[in-house]
Amino acid sequence: MQRYTISVMYKQGFPQKVIAETIKKDKSIVSRELKRNRNDRGEYNFTHAQMLADVRKDRLRRERTFTGEVKNRINRYMRKWQWSPEQIVGYCRLKGYAMVSVERIYQYIRKDKAEGGDLYRNCRHRLKHRKRPVGGHIPIRDRVSIE
Repeated sequence: MQRYTISVMYKQGFPQKVIAETIKKDKSIVSRELKRNRNDRGEYNFTHAQMLADVRKDRLRRERTFTGEVKNRINRYMRKWQWSPEQIVGYCRLKGYAMVSVERIYQYIRKDKAEGGDLYRNCRHRLKHRKRPVGGHIPIRDRVSIE
């Protein structure tokens, strides 16, 4: 229903902001929808957009749970060959093995480290790729205002 509304209003020349207000979504969602689901000629059609969305949904429907098999594969590749999470995901994709995302592997490594594990020592950069703390604001200690 929303794709149909977007299609009709866009063809009538309404701005994306008005379309977004009509379907009660943010204007960035409308912009992304129009850009992502264009056909070969650069036109937006709701039936084509729905077909593309269904294809994406089917492609991502496969099992992506963090099973024991996936965990063992990650541990083996990291401990034995010192592979990075990116290499593990790429290799498993080539071989057709079930695997989670790179970010999920990093989450697993950080959780292992917090629980006293040593899997992070097998990372080439020792998890130093994050320059800032994740989440939350850390105030500057003993700061002096410029006013």
